Amino acid sequence: MNENENLLTAVSAVCTVLSLAMFASPLSDARQWAPSNSVGQRAFLPYLSLLLNCAVWSLYGWLSAQRTIVAVNAFGLVTASICISVYLRNSAPLARARYEQHTMAALLGVLLLFGLGVWDHVMAVQVVGLVASMLSIAVFASPLAQLAHVVRTRDTSSLSFVLALASAAASASWTAFGYLVQDSHVLLPNALGLALSIAQLSLFVFFGTSPSRETLKAEQVV
Repeated sequence: MNENENLLTAVSAVCTVLSLAMFASPLSDARQWAPSNSVGQRAFLPYLSLLLNCAVWSLYGWLSAQRTIVAVNAFGLVTASICISVYLRNSAPLARARYEQHTMAALLGVLLLFGLGVWDHVMAVQVVGLVASMLSIAVFASPLAQLAHVVRTRDTSSLSFVLALASAAASASWTAFGYLVQDSHVLLPNALGLALSIAQLSLFVFFGTSPSRETLKAEQVV
């Protein structure tokens, strides 16, 4: 029993460190956007998915009394909020208005889930856990929405290598954590997330990390 507890403590620590690294990695993107007043080819969906994912997982951790989940996702909620704020400031006006609407709709959904947690705790654990699982898959899969563009242009500049690498490491550790605590809401989406992160990293192996000449010219025009 003690050995299992020690293993769980060690895995929890690894999950915490790797998740903090994953949630901090988008900040490197935000630092690049501010000086250039442009978000380049980066899509908004991965950052919105990350914000919503962290908010719902924080709620799930609170409902299920798992402090590790609460701690790391609360940090991710802060970093995702910062990235979205910088992204919106450096987006085109028409796109900014649309992204702001999407963000507000997502946060409204989180408030509704919180209300469910206050009203019916037992039901909320199951519902929020299911929603959190789906959002985790969305976070890992959202960068692959650019797959057609990446393959067509042989250019990975619309993807974040640092985030993909951090996601792979974090999802691997959370898969182990979910197995140890026998929580399918944690285990299954992170196992799938690991596969999706590896698929994303394979794009960097095939096409490299440097933007194509066409992309560089487009960013200079913007």
